[in-house]
This record gives sequence, C-alpha cells and structure tokens, in this order.
Amino acid sequence: MKRILSTLILLAVVCFISLAQNRPDNQQRKPYFERIQAEKIAFFTSHLNLTVEEAQKFWPVYNDYTKELETVHRQAATALNSFKKKDLKEADYDKALNEYGKALSKEGELAIKYGKEFKKILSTEKAAKVLNIENEFRMYLLNKLRGEAKQH
Repeated sequence: MKRILSTLILLAVVCFISLAQNRPDNQQRKPYFERIQAEKIAFFTSHLNLTVEEAQKFWPVYNDYTKELETVHRQAATALNSFKKKDLKEADYDKALNEYGKALSKEGELAIKYGKEFKKILSTEKAAKVLNIENEFRMYLLNKLRGEAKQH
C-alpha cells in the first residue's frame, strides 16, 4: 500500500510540476528542476548526515537509482492510463493489470538492488534511511508547492 501511495504521490508531483510551470520549452524549465535537484541534495545530505566522501560516492549511485525508478514509474503510469481508454476488452484490462504489477515488482527489486549498493557506501543505518528520506523529501516538496500555490 505504501508503495502504491508513494508511486501516486510521485506521479502527482511530476504532473503538478509540469502543470505549474506552464512553459512549453524544456530549456525554460531547466532552472526550476535544477533548483529542485539542489534542494534535494541539501535535504538528503542534511538528513543523512553525509560526509564529503560519502556524498561523492552516494550521489552517482543514487542518480542511477532514480533514473531506473523513473522508467519504472513511467511504465506504471502507462499501464494506469490504459484503463482510461474506451472499449477495452477483458484481455486489455488483464494486460494492463499485469504491466502495472510488473512495474511495482520492479520498484521493489530496485529498492533491494540499490539498498545493497547504498550499504557499500553508507552505514547500514544510513542506507536504510535513504528510501524514507526520499518520501520525506516528496512530502516536503508537495507542501512547498502547496504553499506557493496558495500565494498565487
């Protein structure tokens, strides 16, 4: 249930950011995403108490993890979006359910795979906190976006 909730929250954040920008050009959005990335780095570094050595090793591995995770989230979103199509047959629903389930399984596999990678770099305690801090950052970002939306 937590995995589904975190997936939905991530998808909501991505959609909200895309809509909030209201800018068609990716080049114009780049500074906004760079600012989010800088906040994420500061948030993680602070909450994990990363040393300089740990941070240098952690971020390339974490970036690989997030790239793979984004692919999985896109697959899950594609499966969910297929339910919106009209005149679907039983086999279409079955296929979409299977694709969504596979995406969620891949997300779990990534957590295990990268948990092991993080433990090579960080203490077991810090490695275990990575995914939790990721959820905390999403909540922080959502709250910040809500605050900005209220100001406008």
